[in-house]
Amino acid sequence: MDDASSAVLSRREFQGLAVGWIAAASAGCGTLMYPERRGQSRTGGIDWTVAGMDAIGLVFFLVPGVIAFAVDYHNGSLFLPEGSASTSEKRTLRTVKLSSPHPSLEEMVAALSIEMGEQLALDAGSFITRKMESLDEFWSTEQALIAEYRRGDVMLRCQSPE
Repeated sequence: MDDASSAVLSRREFQGLAVGWIAAASAGCGTLMYPERRGQSRTGGIDWTVAGMDAIGLVFFLVPGVIAFAVDYHNGSLFLPEGSASTSEKRTLRTVKLSSPHPSLEEMVAALSIEMGEQLALDAGSFITRKMESLDEFWSTEQALIAEYRRGDVMLRCQSPE
């Protein structure tokens, strides 16, 4: 065999490369970065970070870029979650002073009720918690919990008082 014939891919090798390329191209940036957004409605504002990264794919590789936009649009990951703030209208967290470094649920409910100006009820089983390493994780954790709820991954249940 000469060098020219050894450089040609076999049909099986070509099919394997094509399947791998199509699989890689079929994943949009938003789908990879924000898997919790899959299945959300397309009513929120456009996440310009995701759109920009999909556009870079469009500039360098036309077909994968178009596929990335289509996948992110179809999945809903191209859009900000409903109710989330865009960068121009960031929501802020408020500090609530608590009496101890490790307050009980009742102490937290009382402090939050005073801060909010309305009676708050947090009964066991009526809320979800997630541990965070730092407060910087709050907004992404909030988005993930909202997405879980919207996808139906979180089950709400009602209990009658005992």
